Amino acid sequence: MPTRPIALAVAAALVTGAIASPAWASHSPVRPTHDKPTNVVLKAGRWTVAPKHKLSLTATLKSASHRLAGEELWLQTRDAASHKFGNPIDVGPTDANGQVTVPVSPGNHKGTKTQYRLVFQGDTGYKASHSSVITITVAAPTS
Repeated sequence: MPTRPIALAVAAALVTGAIASPAWASHSPVRPTHDKPTNVVLKAGRWTVAPKHKLSLTATLKSASHRLAGEELWLQTRDAASHKFGNPIDVGPTDANGQVTVPVSPGNHKGTKTQYRLVFQGDTGYKASHSSVITITVAAPTS
């Protein structure tokens, strides 16, 4: 009796029904998930800050008109002259209103410009997104 490659023998057995399909194979195929698009809206209370002072940024994560609670957002910063953002820093989950507040310190010297954006890395059922870029300038201290 001539020998056949094992793959050919298994394929023939499957076609003729000599080997039963596993139980999971009888269910309908898994449909690909269609993750919902998201957007991150980032706002600052003001665009300038005195040297060594902090400023709060507020981000809201939404999918369509629904705010997403309990999702992690990440802060990225860059010098205004740079083209590349640094590594993201975890700022924590969004609250029940889909918001998170992030304190930032743009710098110590007048004229320093720092850019910020918040990033949502995606989650089951939701696509990744990021906010627009906000530029904060360190201004002369007010007297």
